[in-house]
Amino acid sequence: MAIEKAKVDGRTARAERTRAAAVDALLDLIDEGTLQPTAEEVAKRAGVSPRIVYFHFEDHARGASVDLGLLDRHRAMLKMLQLACNNFFALA
Repeated sequence: MAIEKAKVDGRTARAERTRAAAVDALLDLIDEGTLQPTAEEVAKRAGVSPRIVYFHFEDHARGASVDLGLLDRHRAMLKMLQLACNNFFALA
């Protein structure tokens, strides 16, 4: 029995892309040393309006989004580090 994917309308898909762009922009700014970027900085980096940033990231939701994004980034970095270590020790 096949599982059908739920249809996503255009507005929902666009909102998800916008939110992802804002999270990426926020994480990039933090990675670059701006530890408390403003909504305007995030919006400019993401290519969206500051209103959109406020809409998607009220204070209580902002932290959770950042935590999940950082977790994904760190997980990927740790995986690459593990592969590099495995390759290094395989050559030794």
